[in-house]
Amino acid sequence: MKAILLITALAAGLLTACSLSPGTVAQADTTSEPARDGRAKVTYIANEGVMIEAGEDKILIDGLHRKYLDEYAYPPDDLREKIENAEGEFRGIDFVLVSHVHGDHFHPESVGRLLMKSGRTTLASSPQVAQLIKEKFSDHQKVKRNVHAVDFEFGKEAVISMQPADFVPEREAKAKPGIIVIRFLGLSHGTGRHATIQNLGHVIEIGGLKFLHLGDAVMSDENFDVFDLEKAGIDVAFIPYWYLLSERGRELVDRQFAPKHIIAVHVDVNEADKIKKDLEAADPRVRVFTKILETATF
Repeated sequence: MKAILLITALAAGLLTACSLSPGTVAQADTTSEPARDGRAKVTYIANEGVMIEAGEDKILIDGLHRKYLDEYAYPPDDLREKIENAEGEFRGIDFVLVSHVHGDHFHPESVGRLLMKSGRTTLASSPQVAQLIKEKFSDHQKVKRNVHAVDFEFGKEAVISMQPADFVPEREAKAKPGIIVIRFLGLSHGTGRHATIQNLGHVIEIGGLKFLHLGDAVMSDENFDVFDLEKAGIDVAFIPYWYLLSERGRELVDRQFAPKHIIAVHVDVNEADKIKKDLEAADPRVRVFTKILETATF
């Protein structure tokens, strides 16, 4: 692994979540060209799952999960097995990121299999995700060195280097060639029975661009104010589609994130065509991911 990973973990409040789910969805033509030099390519896996590539660097977010509920997309078996076996375009993934433990974002056996096949791949996620790998993946002892739990306290920031000898201080961290900078954001995702779920957002700096992924974060200013994401220079934001259904939600996206481009994810497959039409008509920056393996280049 050539990249250095700087993790900035920020706790914004109680970590909570709400469970949404997978289903089936159309697949896109997979013959698209790779990202050009100095650019990044995003490949849609399913639901909120995407892979980001820039040069030789690859990050998979929420891409390994299985059928959970009917409303949301999940990778078909052949695609899931290809990722698990680190084959084709999924060879050489540097980091697997998981927003939270719900089954439409994460399956411990699938992630464990990828870590077994690809010794260069590191899982960096919450303690809850790391614990499920230990509990649910039978060969967890063989991959434990590739599993890193992001440990942080409420209201504080933690900086971790995945390669201690090459530690990059936070104030010096920039998206230089071969360096991936990731901020992990502790975001609330609900109340009640979801109040203990650790939902992580991510700001990923790769290939000179910044990508924002929210997981299933609650749509409220209080959830994001502490992070000052509107000042982060977000190029591409992966936004749960329900944020974009109303003028209030679209205004929140602009106010809190100020992204140059928006990709709507977590789309209900039963209403995908209508959602795509409505959202893209409402905001020309919005692209709606509905076809598995469709790509976007930035």
